[in-house]
Amino acid sequence: MTTSLQDRSSFDFGLNVRNFSNLDGGAGRIPCPSQVVGSPLYLAGLDFLKVSFWLDWKSRLFLDSIKAIKDSFSSDDLTDGQGMFSSIDFGEDFTFNVQRRGAGNHPFVLKCGDITLMFSNHKVDAQHPNCRLEIGSVSCWVPGAFDLVDRVMHWLVERGASISQQKIMESHLTVDLLHVDFSQTGLFDINRWICRATKSKLCFENFEPNYFSSGKGKVMMRAYDKTGELKPGSSKEIAFQDLWSAHLGGLPPEHVTRIEFQLRRDYFKESNINTVYQLQEDLNAIWEYCTGEWSRFTSRPLEIKDRKNKNHQRFKTAFLWEYIRSVRFNAAPVQKLERGLPVNHVNVDHLVRQASGCILTVCAAVGHSFDDVAEHAVTATQLISKYLYNEHSTNNKEYKRKMKVKRNQAYVCFDSAYEGWSPQSYHERRGSHVTST
Repeated sequence: MTTSLQDRSSFDFGLNVRNFSNLDGGAGRIPCPSQVVGSPLYLAGLDFLKVSFWLDWKSRLFLDSIKAIKDSFSSDDLTDGQGMFSSIDFGEDFTFNVQRRGAGNHPFVLKCGDITLMFSNHKVDAQHPNCRLEIGSVSCWVPGAFDLVDRVMHWLVERGASISQQKIMESHLTVDLLHVDFSQTGLFDINRWICRATKSKLCFENFEPNYFSSGKGKVMMRAYDKTGELKPGSSKEIAFQDLWSAHLGGLPPEHVTRIEFQLRRDYFKESNINTVYQLQEDLNAIWEYCTGEWSRFTSRPLEIKDRKNKNHQRFKTAFLWEYIRSVRFNAAPVQKLERGLPVNHVNVDHLVRQASGCILTVCAAVGHSFDDVAEHAVTATQLISKYLYNEHSTNNKEYKRKMKVKRNQAYVCFDSAYEGWSPQSYHERRGSHVTST
């Protein structure tokens, strides 16, 4: 007799059991949580969002201000790596980097952190949208994709735009299984997958499988080792380690397995999902479709003859996939970081170590003693101070431009924590504590 998912007793999923590759959900097998919704062992949300808008501008003052910045670029700027951008301040702490070159049909590109805002000269009744918003991975989680879209829309209205329509172009629905080792899940076994896609991909690192994907175009599924995918010491790794720690209320997990569905415009068009509000309302229904109809991970491998005969029904769904399918978005309180400052998209520690390495090279080149750290520190202070003061005095305007560009690369201005920002020490900025929302 098979025990259903709801009948199982409580079980510390992924902490006490590491090998899920042979679980088939039969009687006497490992039990699972009696209530998956609100389980602290997964984190569900968006990891990327792209939205197009049709804007009706009351005046061209906003676009003209961006065009003026673009026209101010000179060919000499290209000698500087930062010359591809220039900062523009819209007041109320809303600052962006204006990109020298446009992107596709959008000649005006604004960036801050991992957020990109594009504009074109198309009319509101044109077939092509005249505005596009892209929210990257970190900002989708903190402060949150839907919160950011709402803030951007209000900001556009304040700039004199009337939003005629919007369309979701692409979104990535993601579930992170905390404390679950991808190598022990069996998700890399291509023979256990039943998908509507005909193309699949399996990747390895050091001869160990770490990534599986299926499909392309309107729907694509990925299952992979998220902790292994993050570059050690990167700002993105720090952000996710903080996020996972806050959700668990403790130390960050050693292993995280990610299940991700990439959905593009064709899917949303077929599903009659156009607005961000509709997407937010239908997240659970979309997840049900992706994990129940579009893809399924079975308890045992399928043979070629079973696929040819389309004899899939007699293959039970793996217990792990039943758990994944039962995940719900926006269904329970989630632990979030309460911060006094926005998420930093630049790893300050990494930059300091890089600068220290350069200084040591300089000290060795000028003949300093190998172990005279005091002399090395004095040399670093003198050389860096001399360079900065010289840059500031000879071309103060360019110096300020560089600083503004670098600040916009480090922080997302639409993060509510950005308001009232003031300089603090790096250790103070790294301070955070956990609250329940």
